[in-house]
Amino acid sequence: MIFRATVLLASVTLVFAVCSHAYAAYEDVVIADGPVAYWQMDEADDSAEPVDATGNVPTLAFGWDDQGGMSFGNPGIPGSSGTSIIFHAENFSFACKGSCGAGEVMLEDDFEDGLLDLGTIDDGTPVTMEAWFTLLEGWEGASYPRLFHYNNFDGGQFTFGIAGNDVPNAFPEARTVWGGRGDGGGGSIILAAESDTLPSGEDIDEDQWYHLVAQASGDDMRLWLNGTELTDLFDSDPIGWQARQATIGARIQNNLSVVQSFPGRIDQVAIYDKLLSEDRITAHYEAGIGNEPLDINSLQDAIKAGDQNPRYDVNGDGVVNLADQDYFVHEILNTWIGDSNFDGLFDSSDLVTVFTAGKYEDNNPDDPSTIMNALWEDGDWNSDREFNSSDLVSAFVDGGYEAGPRAAVAAVPEPSSALLLLLSLPLLSWMRPKK
Repeated sequence: MIFRATVLLASVTLVFAVCSHAYAAYEDVVIADGPVAYWQMDEADDSAEPVDATGNVPTLAFGWDDQGGMSFGNPGIPGSSGTSIIFHAENFSFACKGSCGAGEVMLEDDFEDGLLDLGTIDDGTPVTMEAWFTLLEGWEGASYPRLFHYNNFDGGQFTFGIAGNDVPNAFPEARTVWGGRGDGGGGSIILAAESDTLPSGEDIDEDQWYHLVAQASGDDMRLWLNGTELTDLFDSDPIGWQARQATIGARIQNNLSVVQSFPGRIDQVAIYDKLLSEDRITAHYEAGIGNEPLDINSLQDAIKAGDQNPRYDVNGDGVVNLADQDYFVHEILNTWIGDSNFDGLFDSSDLVTVFTAGKYEDNNPDDPSTIMNALWEDGDWNSDREFNSSDLVSAFVDGGYEAGPRAAVAAVPEPSSALLLLLSLPLLSWMRPKK
């Protein structure tokens, strides 16, 4: 049966962009996993006030200490449209030789409402530290450059970074990545991957990004590089690291000097008060290197096919299913089930869009092109690749119809079955069989 729209449909001006490629940028993927602090490193110069994207660490609690080595506005990771920062441009020695910088993160003791508190080693508070970096030529002379260093002087010290050739305390490995945890006073135990994990000499590509994740939980420390866990770790003897508060890109020693500044670009520094799952770490890496963006239709295809690739497990529960579609729509796209034109609303314009596409219950056994042929913008709102009454039920039960933008709505009660029936009547009036 062929359907046509009534005068009501014809009178509606269709002003929309079909956003079948709406997707979660790298920043959205990180925020979805709930970091307690997240610095995107997009500042234009050292006069800017860097912002923690979570809002947990006040903007004024983060200031730059630039001794001439910092460089702003450098290209960021492929999965983000932002920029990155170099903290140390040359002369990669322990003390930076007057050419280095650090971003200082104030802690709870410094501000009455400070919220960056990562607990202690003794209480077993889990901590995940995550960042992206590149290397500058000659970086091998650097000694324990920091991506992030934290010390709350109350039994909690967490840090991670890289190590070149000039490594003090006879550490057994060099040109590698490492993570450390300590009691905040007497010293820190660090674990590093085997030597030559990172390139040196002519093998250095200054545009090559690396994704490092370090996790500490009690006495346990684990490292991931570029989405893969590193299993050959070497333990050091305790190393005394007195440092002020917390810093990005270096360590401030004895409240006086910036040391161990980072010889390369740093981007997307995120700190969590929990252990990210291996699937989520992999998903972060995939998003960061700019693999094909995750859009609603590719996610729905994966759900329909039962594809358990971790990049589709957007809610991090270990399984890819309809809950991931709902999480993606609600938490990442910040909209409602039923928002077919991605304008942030679910209203009559979305119904016009999907019925104009003409795929409502269009299954014709004699025409394979009509079977499982609906995308999100065609009315498939439950990931079965069809548009029928079950999609309308899913959308109206979600509670967003004519409720305005999702962020502006605190709570919406689920509609009753009677209300669903009333809401469905106008849909029928918009279609009539062509004689």
